[in-house]
Amino acid sequence: MNRFQKAGILAAAAFISLGPAIPQGFGVAQDYVRPWVMFSGVGQGTMKGTFTLTKTDGSTQTYTPLEIMSLERYPNIFPYEFDRLLLDRDAMTPIVSAFCSERVGQGDILSYAGLVGAQNGWALYEAEDVCPKDEQLLAEVRS
Repeated sequence: MNRFQKAGILAAAAFISLGPAIPQGFGVAQDYVRPWVMFSGVGQGTMKGTFTLTKTDGSTQTYTPLEIMSLERYPNIFPYEFDRLLLDRDAMTPIVSAFCSERVGQGDILSYAGLVGAQNGWALYEAEDVCPKDEQLLAEVRS
């Protein structure tokens, strides 16, 4: 192996190893120089906030997202797949439907205020009256 081949292999190894540091250090992103991305999407849709149940008599109770889903902790699985993540507005129905059918009375309002894991960090999310209506609850029970 001659000097040029060794230099070429060394240059390629340096580019492969250190190339992703260029976008992070200098803010330059190109198709041929990609940034490091670690754990992309893990935690996306995870809720960090409080649910507030307002009863018809005006009293309020607060619950954590884990209490609403009847879980002690989020599942520890890899790859991170969990069927009760808040990825869009319609995803709230399967998360709260069991809690709503068991503990929320007629005229009570369950709302959520807090953060939701997004692709680039945490996003503010607030929703009022998140319990599904009776037709949606029946569809959830049947499926």
